[in-house]
Amino acid sequence: MCCGRAFRAELMPDDKVSVIREMTAKGGVVIVGDGINDAPALAWASVGIAMRSGSDVALETADGALLRNRVSDVAAMVRLARAAMGNIRQNVTITLGMKAVFLVTTILGITGLWLAILADTGQPFWSHSMHYGCWPLPPSGNSQLHHDLWGFIPRASIR
Repeated sequence: MCCGRAFRAELMPDDKVSVIREMTAKGGVVIVGDGINDAPALAWASVGIAMRSGSDVALETADGALLRNRVSDVAAMVRLARAAMGNIRQNVTITLGMKAVFLVTTILGITGLWLAILADTGQPFWSHSMHYGCWPLPPSGNSQLHHDLWGFIPRASIR
């Protein structure tokens, strides 16, 4: 036990997979690995993250890769993903709200159909510009924190 958490060290690849299977039965599991012996566990985990300096097998098996060999980048990645999902939820809510408003006002004859179409067509532009200034990145003067937040490449972007 360390810090109130149980851990297992120096496991063989088959043992790692059996531990990951047990843990995934209880909920989602994230594993960070760097070697050939971690590849099977990376494949079985809910989310597998490989270190950039890791083996090619680990990088190929993982869902994502850390650009630097710092495990603390995982926490920054989670914060960035949560902020992005917040922006997505807000955009969807605003978009559906606008559609509802223009649907009702068009049916009531307050606005014309063309105005509703223009508002619907322009929505992605104003929504993007609204969130561009609200993105949770630090000012450009703090480049280290900026690089910490962007130190993760999702596997889907490198395929």
